[in-house]
Amino acid sequence: MGKRRTDQKNGIQEYVYLLNNLLKKHEKQFMMKKTFISKIVVLMLIATILSGCISGGDDGDEATTTAPPTTAAPTTSAPTTAAPTTAAPTQPPTTVPPTPAYVHSECSTLFMNQDSGNTRYYDCEISDNPQEVWSQGIGLPLNYILADYERAFYIDAAPSEHTLRCLDVESGDLYWKTTLPFLGYYDMILYEEKLYVFKDGEEKTLICYDAHDGSMLWTSEDITELFSGIGSLMANGMNRGDDRILLTLGEMGGERNVICVFDANNGEVLWHKTVDYHISLYPAIENGVAYFTTFLWEENDKIIGYDIDNGTTSYVYSNPNVSGFNGRQLAVSDGKIYTQGQRMDDYETYAFCISTTSNTIVWQHEVDRWGDNITVGNDHVFLAIYEMRGQIITCLDKSNGREVWSMPLDFSSNVLRNFPIATPDKLVVFGPPQYDTEEPLRVLIIDIASGEEIWRKILDGNDIARGASFFEGKILIGTDRGKIYCFE
Repeated sequence: MGKRRTDQKNGIQEYVYLLNNLLKKHEKQFMMKKTFISKIVVLMLIATILSGCISGGDDGDEATTTAPPTTAAPTTSAPTTAAPTTAAPTQPPTTVPPTPAYVHSECSTLFMNQDSGNTRYYDCEISDNPQEVWSQGIGLPLNYILADYERAFYIDAAPSEHTLRCLDVESGDLYWKTTLPFLGYYDMILYEEKLYVFKDGEEKTLICYDAHDGSMLWTSEDITELFSGIGSLMANGMNRGDDRILLTLGEMGGERNVICVFDANNGEVLWHKTVDYHISLYPAIENGVAYFTTFLWEENDKIIGYDIDNGTTSYVYSNPNVSGFNGRQLAVSDGKIYTQGQRMDDYETYAFCISTTSNTIVWQHEVDRWGDNITVGNDHVFLAIYEMRGQIITCLDKSNGREVWSMPLDFSSNVLRNFPIATPDKLVVFGPPQYDTEEPLRVLIIDIASGEEIWRKILDGNDIARGASFFEGKILIGTDRGKIYCFE
């Protein structure tokens, strides 16, 4: 109760501050027109604000300003799944009028993998020499910044709370913000004017927010009870295919993994599956199938595909001469899977292109060392691997796997934490964390045709918050020092 009153007091102070600013702004008009009507308007405004603040708050994880309305739970056809709980909106958003209409752009980034296939491909042009449009200090961005509808969305960490924020992508101005519960897992998906986050604590629930104003639309059931026979689970990855939200969780200290699929419309759990082996964290989804690589002890590793509607196994790639997929990341594009593995006849490491229709290897390209970073563009495949000769970006012909060019990077670290992102004619590469190298934090652009660096920018921070996001030629980058940049 004390927390509620503190929240109410803070809310009242904030609104009084806003009201004072409003009165100061119109002080001259009030002085000139001390009319009876003006006084009534002011009194009504004060009463409205105070009544809104005093009525708000609850004792749970989320700060709210209205009591939860009584809503009927949506019906569900799943016999083993409880209906999701529809929750009240979170605290009222802060808006800055006028706001543009919500119009989807094909040149937008809706979630961290750029698309459901994990290709990290942005199919729109960016500048050869991007200039800073705006930048601003923020808290610590916890997730990949998402952009669409002329807005940018991200989760901001402050010492006392986590906040979901919506900014004008053109100016960086705040449209709205809303306080989140402690999530523990900070991937976020933007889809059909909704934002999806997963609460990975004692309760494990998918939460859906309205991208228009930050109000909570619904919360799924707590899925912990679905896996009572497994030890502690931790969320690993989240992806979307059609109107399905697919979540993977791993057993802490064990090998078992869980796949749980939600209906993006209402949070209903459509199906879930437990497997007794390691799988890739982020499935690659195409044509209704979610593809995973596996790590198996007793047999060669496989690539497995599950139907995202019902969880049935719809694809298996198993080759006695190929293993070493090791649960590594993979990408799928135009019916072909791109990943790394090992041939068992020569024990060398290769990048593989495998057809999902013929289930055969289309091409293979030998590499010196292991790596997870595979980016699949329109005509090329890019490997970012620390080889014997150093950190290398290699460009392959997508049709046959032949090397087009190879470029050494002046990075001393052997790990690129953020995958490069491809556009039709450029590759955006993110430098390693500063605390790994004691070198400045960098982002650079490589011309795909020539394999030459054409742009470089030093950023303020130790690390880049999950790569970059794009919107109609703009590049949005957040750093762990609490800075967000917009280049164009």
